[in-house]
Parts: sequence; C-alpha cells; structure tokens
Amino acid sequence: MSAFSSFLGRIFYRIYAGIILLTLLTGIFSFILFKSIMDERAATYRTSMATGPAHLLAMRASQYSDPLDRSLWLRRIADGFGYTILIKPVAEVGFSSDESRRLEAGKPVVRYDATIQSARIFQKIPGEPNLITGEVDQIQETQLRGIGSILQEDFDQYVDKAAHVDELQAYFPYPLQIRSINKLTLDVEQLERIQRKKTVILFNEGGSLSTSSFKLIIPLRSSTDIVMAGPIPIFDRAPLDLIMSIAALGLFILALGLYALIKPLERKVSAIQTAVTRIRAGNLDAKALVDGNDEISHLASTFNYMTTHIKRLITSQRELTRAISHELRTPVARVRFAVDMLADTDDRDSRLEQTQTIDADIQELDTLIDEILTHARLEESMPTLDLQRVNLIEMAKQTITETLILTDRVDIHLTNKEDVIWAYTDAKYIKRVLQNFLGNGIRHADSQIYVSIGQNTSSLWIDVEDDGNGVDEVDRKRIFAPFSRLDESRNRSLGNYGLGLSIVARIAFWFDGEAVASRSNELGGAKFSIQWPKRLNVVNKVSVDKIPAAD
Repeated sequence: MSAFSSFLGRIFYRIYAGIILLTLLTGIFSFILFKSIMDERAATYRTSMATGPAHLLAMRASQYSDPLDRSLWLRRIADGFGYTILIKPVAEVGFSSDESRRLEAGKPVVRYDATIQSARIFQKIPGEPNLITGEVDQIQETQLRGIGSILQEDFDQYVDKAAHVDELQAYFPYPLQIRSINKLTLDVEQLERIQRKKTVILFNEGGSLSTSSFKLIIPLRSSTDIVMAGPIPIFDRAPLDLIMSIAALGLFILALGLYALIKPLERKVSAIQTAVTRIRAGNLDAKALVDGNDEISHLASTFNYMTTHIKRLITSQRELTRAISHELRTPVARVRFAVDMLADTDDRDSRLEQTQTIDADIQELDTLIDEILTHARLEESMPTLDLQRVNLIEMAKQTITETLILTDRVDIHLTNKEDVIWAYTDAKYIKRVLQNFLGNGIRHADSQIYVSIGQNTSSLWIDVEDDGNGVDEVDRKRIFAPFSRLDESRNRSLGNYGLGLSIVARIAFWFDGEAVASRSNELGGAKFSIQWPKRLNVVNKVSVDKIPAAD
C-alpha cells in the first residue's frame, strides 16, 4: 500500500498513468460509440430497405382470399426471394407497444439477431389479424431479383403506372421511375433478359461502398416500358467520414482529459512563479500556496521553507549585527580605557593590574567571537554530523564533573538510576546542549540542579531543572532567540552573552527535535528540555519554523 501511495504521490507518474488510462477509456468510448452508431445505422438501413418489399408482399397477400391460392403464391414468391416467407397470426408473435404501433400504422418491424446475423421482417396484412414474415441474412442478387419480381407483378395490375409510382414511392427509400427501354444503354445479354421479362441488376461502382449502388431494371409484362428502381445504396459498415468524426471526437476528449491532467500542474507551477515574482520584488512574506503531496507540492514546500529561511537569515543578520555591535562595544571600551590608564601610569603594580584587565577583556572578546561563530554556523546551514553510538549517561556524568569544577555554588545531580542509555547521535553537539543548559542553570539556580535523561520507542530527551526563579511563560519562547537575556541589566559578569540557548535551539532543529523551557515540578525553578528522535531525519532540512525569531 505504501508503494502504491508513493506512486500516486509522484505527479509525473500520475500523468503517465492518466495518459494511458485516458487513451484506454477514449478508445473504449470511441469503440462503443462507433458500434452504437453503426448498429443504429444498420437498423435504419434494414428497416428502410424492408419497408417497400414488405408493403408490397402484405398488399399482394391480402388479395388472396383462398388459402390454397395464397399458399401457392407464397411458395412462388419465396422461391424468387430465396428465403422462406410465412403467414402467422399476430397473436402468435409477441410485440412491444412500439412494435405494435408500427404494425398498426402499416410499417414493418425488423428484428435483428446478431448471434446468427439475420433479420426477421414482420408486416401486418391489411384487414387481417395476420402477419407476413420472412428471415433475411443479407441482401444478395437473389433478394434484389425477388424485389424486381414483386414490383413487376404489382405494376402489371395497374393501368396508370405513373400514378402508381407516386403511390409506392412513399414506401421505398430509393427512386422509382417509369422509363422507356429505348432510352437505356444496355449490352446484348441485358437486352435479352429484358426481352424475357427478367430483372436486370446494374452495379454502379464508386470509390467506396458509400458511393457504390445498384439499379434494378424491371421490365413490365403489359408494355415495353420498364421500372427503374435505384440507385439502391449499399450499406457501408465502416464509412470513412464516420470513422474520422469519431476519431476527431476521441482526440478532442483525449485533449480535454490531458488538459485536466496538466492543469493542476500548470496551476501549481504558476503559484510558484507568482511567489518567485513577489519575492523578487522584495516581498519575503510571499508563499507558494500549493496543496497535495506530489513533487510540485514538495517543491513549493521547499520553496516556502527556503524563503522563510532566507527571511530569518536576513532578520537574524540584522539582529546579530546590532547585538554584536552592542556586545563588542563594552569590552572594547574597557580595553581602550585600560590602555589609556596603562599609558598614564608608571607604577608597576598598576600597569600589571591594567594588563590583566586588558587580558580578561580580550579573553571575553575571544569567547564572544567563538559563540558568535558557532551560532552563525548553526544558523546558516546544516552542520556536518559525526553520528556514532553514544552512552548518554556516561556523557552526562562527564559533563557534570567538568561543570562542577567551575563552581562550588550549586550541586548538580544526575537523577537516572540506569548506567546506560544508548543513542546514535553526534556526541559533540549533544554535549554542547547539556553544557549550555548547565551553564544557564548555574547562573540562575539557588543551590540545586537536576539532570535527567529519558527515552521511549521513538525519542530521546534531556531535562535540566534548577531551583531558581524560573522563566515567565511569556518569555519561554523568546529566551531561545539570539542575544536574548531576561535580566534587564544584561550583566556579563557570569559569562552570559545570550547565545547559549539560541545555539541549543539550532542544534535541536538540525536534529529534527525541539528545545523548550517550562517550569520544574521538582525544584520550582526553570526546566530546560531537548527532545529528538532516535532515528535522525536531517537530510535537506531548511525549515526554521521551530526556532523563535529574535524580538
């Protein structure tokens, strides 16, 4: 399931799959549409071609009142058409309401059976509750000659044949004309058939089935005239114009589908482009508002993280510049004052005292510069981590021992009972976190500091608590900003430059963790904590959302 979700999350894979699916669906739709249209065209063609002959057969059948005469006539007509023609009562055949209405209106009902590719034609005999019916598989030369025979027999009953043509034309989809035999251009064989009163079939071959047709030349027994029936169109099962139209429709649908697939990608890229334009104009608050979980969405998220990072770097640079100028001014002023004092005195002890003061101020400047450089490295980009297996308990004991050497004002206790908590991490940075927490605790604790290390299935954490005054809730985020001090005097006598907790916050961020300040339930003072996952996720991190901005 995760592999499938990953596949769906990749926009180009979705586009490729969408194109394949669209092509497949468009092909299926085009095929179904083509088949439906062809079935409808075939049904219309069969009905139109059957209307005239079925009408004539029904009319002729109604003229035979004697069953024996009708039977002989049916047999003769069936031999001429080449298929069986029967007369059945209407009640023996079940018809739908639409079919019944057609029969009552004197129109034929044509039922096509695709399994045997045969059509059965039903026509109601006027004045009777009977049907004349026959089954036709396809129109062949025999059926065409049968049509000629029934037309010949019908016309022989009428004196005014021209008027009868007008009457019959309503039932035939092709023209019927009375013409003189002398006006036709026929070969010898065809003329001989005409003289024998046989139907002649003329084939007019066009460039395709749709332009090809038949004509029937039907000689009349009672005169030298003929009935010209046709041109009779041939049914084209795959007309080029229909194929081209459906292909064009399929391409149009495919184009719409592709547009629907590409439009979200275009919209997302446009959103990123708009954000880039706004940022280029100087608006660093611009965001690319892109939803989803695909590559473009990830690009937009990375872009947003990048702009946030750039904005923070610029803001941090400004704050850092102002803070550095303030932090450097005091030790530099003291150095300048000490140099002046050194120049104005010849007393050896006084000169030694001033030299020591200058050395202390230079040492303070070195420490401050080191802190600034460390903070800058962590602020600008991800540090190179030396990941290794570290026993956090052993590291904590060592750090506490090193810290106690610097002070005898407070007691530091490691509350863990176990001797080993393993972590796959960078020992240098984790130790720096603990050193900064302890240094902060030493400055503000009254007498006690507790250190505790914990873990669960997914995370590790370090807590450092003291019994000092604590940190007000409104200041608990601001305290992690660079050069942030809660004491109004900004006293540096305890080595506080306001960068220690900011460095901790940056380390926590690059470890995909979080550093927070809260209240100690045990000691009542401040509690500083860092938590980070056991499985580090530190690749391509650019977000700084977890790091508070400097006030």
